Amino acid sequence: MGVWWTYYWGVVHFALGTFVGSFLNVCIWRLPRGESILTPPSHCPACNHRLHLWPDMVPLLSQLWQRSRCRYCGAGFSWRYFWVEAVTGGLFLLAYLSFREDPWALYPSLVLLAALVVIFLIDLDHYLIDELVVYVAIAAGVVKDIALIQQGARPLMHTIPGTDVSLPLPISVIGAIVGFGLLWSFATLMTAVLNREAMGSGDSFLLAAMGANLVPWSNVLLAFFIAVAVGTVVGLTQLYLAGRSAPKQPTADEIEDHPRGEEERVEEASEASDEMEIPCLTRDARIGRFLALGGGWLALVAIWLALALWNQGQAAGAVALAVAGLAGGAAGIVIGTRRWIRGDAEWLHQMDELFEGENDPGPRIIPFGPYLVIGTVIALFWGDGIVAWYLRWVGLTGPGSGAYGPGF
Repeated sequence: MGVWWTYYWGVVHFALGTFVGSFLNVCIWRLPRGESILTPPSHCPACNHRLHLWPDMVPLLSQLWQRSRCRYCGAGFSWRYFWVEAVTGGLFLLAYLSFREDPWALYPSLVLLAALVVIFLIDLDHYLIDELVVYVAIAAGVVKDIALIQQGARPLMHTIPGTDVSLPLPISVIGAIVGFGLLWSFATLMTAVLNREAMGSGDSFLLAAMGANLVPWSNVLLAFFIAVAVGTVVGLTQLYLAGRSAPKQPTADEIEDHPRGEEERVEEASEASDEMEIPCLTRDARIGRFLALGGGWLALVAIWLALALWNQGQAAGAVALAVAGLAGGAAGIVIGTRRWIRGDAEWLHQMDELFEGENDPGPRIIPFGPYLVIGTVIALFWGDGIVAWYLRWVGLTGPGSGAYGPGF
């Protein structure tokens, strides 16, 4: 393809991205509120006048031309609508430049990127990840995988490590299951250990989407580590800034010198410290999580070890191990789940109150989804090169070996 055609299709994909970004703005606003993304048509939230494609909703241009105001009533629109369209257009352009030689890599990536934009902003605003959007992202990876399997570029059968058992599943489906299971297990364990919610369930679904789309899985690890690093820096910065801006507790001498004013300061500081207190788990909720999680992993490990023994010809030992592991695991899951549900009845109600209405839980609760999105975007475009560079840096591969893609 000539350079001019590259420019032409690059502009087409950028324009497509801006139009998709305009629709994503609708999704970002309506999905967390439980509203339909199709009806009613786009309208001004101030005067309810219906907005038309021309001249009200031409991506980027309409908002610039009308100075981010409604043409009918003059009410102002947020400039975030403009930046969502611009960023989506830029991501579509970058995807085209990165994957233009392979349509089955390009167009599923566009769907994934669109879903990531929605996930990023909804989680940032509402501390939740819409599972429907995650399912769309997972479907993009599965469709891509099935197409590559049909072309013979990827195998359908995958062997369970340590055994001779093969599963007829696309690697994207396995990645989604493993990604969800690992992060859900980690989040459940840390919630029980810390005695308060460590990570929302939506993050586990998002990691499932990452596992379905980021192949090889080294890119999933890269994306996760980037998310942890960025989230740690941002979170510590937020906590530091929040500590600097918090009302200072007066000393005893200050209260004695200025009793009336300092009493008011004490009350304000006390209210600020008590506001948005994060509820702790009940005893049943903690024990239930430990039992259910331990039972599930006991059953999985027992099955895996039983398959390994079976391959070595130890059929009796394999059957005994499988039966014992499944029985113990099932008992842990049943007993733990009952205590988990009973203990969460009160705790979940308190957590719902924490996020009710316009409440802001403050810097102590930090949504992890936006950082997973950042890590996923970096791994999607540059993951192979970063992993290859890292492996060369630690001496595991030679220069230009291409073990995980082109050199970095």
